[in-house]
Amino acid sequence: MTKLPYFAYGLNMLTRRLRMPERAPSAAPVGIGYVEGRTLTFSKISNDESGECDAEDSTFTNPDARVHGVLFELADAERQALRAAEKGYKETDVEVITNDKTVPAFTYVAASRAETALQPYHWYKAIVMAGAREHGLPGEYIEQIRASPSKHDPDPLRRVKNEWVLIADLLQYAISRVGRQRATGLSTAKLHNQRSRDFVEAFAERLRLPFLESSTVVVFSEGYKGNRYKENRPRFKQRELLYDVLMCDTATTKAAITKNELTFITRAFWAIESEFDRDSRESMYDFNKLILSSAEAKLFIGPLLRDSDPAAILRPLRDAAAHCSGELLAALVPHPSLWQPKVVQPVQLWWWQRGDCDWQVLPTSKLGQAS
Repeated sequence: MTKLPYFAYGLNMLTRRLRMPERAPSAAPVGIGYVEGRTLTFSKISNDESGECDAEDSTFTNPDARVHGVLFELADAERQALRAAEKGYKETDVEVITNDKTVPAFTYVAASRAETALQPYHWYKAIVMAGAREHGLPGEYIEQIRASPSKHDPDPLRRVKNEWVLIADLLQYAISRVGRQRATGLSTAKLHNQRSRDFVEAFAERLRLPFLESSTVVVFSEGYKGNRYKENRPRFKQRELLYDVLMCDTATTKAAITKNELTFITRAFWAIESEFDRDSRESMYDFNKLILSSAEAKLFIGPLLRDSDPAAILRPLRDAAAHCSGELLAALVPHPSLWQPKVVQPVQLWWWQRGDCDWQVLPTSKLGQAS
C-alpha cells in the first residue's frame, strides 16, 4: 500500500478527527514540523461565515513566518476522500522541516480568503489546540492559537456535531492524568472517590483552557482554584454551580442600591454530570440535574460496564432522556478502579436521537488512541 506524506495544521492535527471514516482512517502521525514563508490565519471563509484555518502565503510580507503542524502518512487510496472532505480548500505541495530533515508533503490551503478579519467558533479553536497539544507543538505556538479571538456558535446542533470529538479528547486526557496518580494510605472506596473528583477537575481544566482570557465565558467546577477563582467566588458565591462542570456565558448589570456590578448568566453552553457508581439509581439522581438544565448541550459521564452489554447503564435513562432539552451526549468510561498509568482506556460516546427516542453510538473506533 502506497503511503503519502500529509501536513496537517488545523482541525486535522487531532488524530482521531483525521481518522474519521470520511477522511483518512489509516492516517498515522510520524512527527511534527513547520512550513516556512506561511502564516497561520483564520481567513478561510466557512459556509456559516466563521473563520477557518489557513496557511497563508507570506513569502513577500513575512518570509520568516512559520506554520507548525503534524506530518502524517496516509494511504494513497484515501487522498480523494480527504480532498472531498476539505471543502473550500485547494491542495498544494509544501516542504515540511522537521528536526532532522525536510519532507515533501501535500496540504490544503484556502481557495479564497476574506478581506477582513474573521473569528473561528470556540469549538473550532479548541479542536485546533487539542491537536497541537496532542503532538507537542511548541508551547508559544499553542499560546498564539489560544490568544486568537473566537466566538460562540449560535447553532447548538452544529456545535455538538463538531465538539463530540473534542469531548472524547478531554475524557482521554482526564483519565490518563488521573491514572498516573499514585495514592497511598487510602481505602479502595476513598481512592475511587478521589479519582472521580480529580477526573472531573482535569476534564474541566482542559475545557477551560481556550477561555482563560475571556471576560465573559466561565467554566465552573468544585475543585478549581486558579486565577479566575478569585474573580468567580465573589461574583457567584461558589466554584461549582449546580453541576459537576458548567460552561456558560455571562454579562453584568448594576445593583439597585449600591450600584455594584452584578454578574448573571446569559446562556449555558454545557452542563456536565458524572456518576461512576454502577447503581442505576445513583445515575438517575445525577441525570435528573441535566433535565433541569437549560444548557444548549448536556453530557452525562457514566461507567462502561464489563459484560455483554456495556451500555446497559443507559437503558434506564432512556425514558428520562426524552424529557431532556437541548443536545444530549453520554460518555461511558471504565470505572476509576481500572485506570492504570500508560494504559489507554476505551471510551464510548452516545448521542440521544430525539426522532428515534434512543441512544446512538458515535463512531468511536479510534477513541482508544492516547492523547
